[in-house]
Amino acid sequence: MNLESQELIWFVLDLSLRCGLMMAAVAMSLRIFRIQASSQRHFVWLLAVIGMLGLAPLGRLMPALPLPVVSAPASITDSSGESTGQGERHRAPDSERTSARLERTRSAAAGPTTESGVDGAMPWTVGSLLAAAYLLGLIVLGGRILLGLALRQKMLFEARSIGATRSREAAKRISSKAGLTPPLLLESKRTRVPFAMGGFRRLIVLPESWRNWPQNRLEAVLAHEVAHLKRRDSWAHWLGVLNRTLYWFH
Repeated sequence: MNLESQELIWFVLDLSLRCGLMMAAVAMSLRIFRIQASSQRHFVWLLAVIGMLGLAPLGRLMPALPLPVVSAPASITDSSGESTGQGERHRAPDSERTSARLERTRSAAAGPTTESGVDGAMPWTVGSLLAAAYLLGLIVLGGRILLGLALRQKMLFEARSIGATRSREAAKRISSKAGLTPPLLLESKRTRVPFAMGGFRRLIVLPESWRNWPQNRLEAVLAHEVAHLKRRDSWAHWLGVLNRTLYWFH
């Protein structure tokens, strides 16, 4: 395993363990304090997701977790100083042991050599494969996110604005009660379910079939989407997407 792959694997494992402990602590806290309200649970888990994301850039600044590592047995030498497997154990000075560990690490990173001195290192070790698998997961999920953004932008570009209709009046009334400015209303033939987006611009996208809905259903749908906008669920959604991309192996 080369040094770069080894560092990446240990860094990811350390982050994974920290995140697991954090999630377990959050779940236990919710149970101990008997928090049942969905809004409060949503807020607590959102803070936990933000904490997981914060561990990634801060991981190298935090002390490493004490993961157990099995050390090699000490050498056994006889009175002549040759290794016999029996007799008194001699403990080398700290500087020599450190140099020996560094040399073993370099040798493991370089791989074995043949008798003729030709480098016979395997191009892919277990650590290299794990590191490549993690990076491949990041690339696949990142590409999926970019594809989804492109398709969403295409849908919004083709969507039509809803003018002065009963849905516009209902949206104004419901938004006013929620303390929000009225969102932009769009209709699209590319969606069958309504959804809200509340990033830098608040908008609600309705399917074309909304025109056939009764008034009570239309108002219920708009009230539901306005609640998403007020709670800023779009930001929470993208934080979750980023979290799932970084920790896809969980």
